[in-house]
This record gives sequence, structure tokens and C-alpha cells, in this order.
Amino acid sequence: MHVLHEVVGDIVAGRAVEFSLVRELQGLFGREEGRRRFTQLLERGVRSTAASTPSAPLSLDDDAFELLLYLINTTLMEMDAAPTYIVALSSSLLSSPLHSSTLLAFLFALLS
Repeated sequence: MHVLHEVVGDIVAGRAVEFSLVRELQGLFGREEGRRRFTQLLERGVRSTAASTPSAPLSLDDDAFELLLYLINTTLMEMDAAPTYIVALSSSLLSSPLHSSTLLAFLFALLS
């Protein structure tokens, strides 16, 4: 779980993340506990960032946004209902501009 905490913290803070760390997380997403912990850490990180800069929405650079999408996709693929949610997420991505906060709200609602 330490690697998960490190990766999520780096994403939210806009720091570079080693992909080797991300690969270590793949087994974690196969368990409900791991997926839930991922969303809890992500939500905590987002709230902490929002509290420190309340006037500015969460802003992710392209690399962090792509990594977050990858992690969300990995999480969804491990869920039984993944195809339904992946289609919904793909439709959202294609039909309108998706901001980081919208993506995170979708994830939190999905895995809560």
C-alpha cells in the first residue's frame, strides 16, 4: 500500500511517477480492498490539494492526467461491470472536454 500512497500523492502533486511503480500496483487493483483504497487515497489527496488552493480547481499536467486515466481504466477492467463503465467513460471523453475534477467525481461515485 506504500507504493499506492506514493503514486497517488505524486499524481495529485504533479510530480513525475516512475512507470515501474505503476506496474507494481496492477495486482492491487484485482482486489476490492485495493480499488477502494486507491479511490480513498485519491480523494484525500484531491481534497487536501483543494483545501490548500481553494480558488483553483485541481489541475493535472498531461502526463499525470494520462496516468490517472490509465489507473482508472485498470481499476475498471478489474471490476465485474467494467465494460459498462468503460463505455460511459469513453463516451464522456469523446463527447465533451473532461476536466480533472469531472473525471475524479466520476471515479469517486463509481467506486464509493
